[in-house]
This record gives sequence, C-alpha cells and structure tokens, in this order.
Amino acid sequence: MFAAFFKMFAYGFVGLSFLWVDLILFSGVGSLIVGCFIALQAKSVHAFIAGSGINHMGFILCGIACGDS
Repeated sequence: MFAAFFKMFAYGFVGLSFLWVDLILFSGVGSLIVGCFIALQAKSVHAFIAGSGINHMGFILCGIACGDS
C-alpha cells in the first residue's frame, strides 16, 4: 500500500512535489506527536499499542517525505 502511495506521488505528481512533500512531512510529525501522547496516557495495553501504531505511521510518513530527492 505504501509503495503504491509513494510511486503515485513520486512519479505522478513530480511537478507538485514542493506541495505534497511538505504535506506528508507535517502529517508525519503530527502523527509522531499524537502517537506519543496517546501512548503516554495509555491505561491498557491496547491503548499503548494503538499509540505505538500511530507513532510508527509517523516514522513511515517522514521516511517517505525525506526519501525523495
């Protein structure tokens, strides 16, 4: 899913990369912040895993945004 997402944006919208790279990077940083706060306030293992999943999505999005040269 992420490979298709990245290829669609990297090859399909090359002319708009100044717009979508920043958008994906800010979404990734926001996901990192939200995931950390959810995991810190977790009262159960399920809530902690949910926060961890959101946090990992932030790492993936930041990697996609920074991987484009």
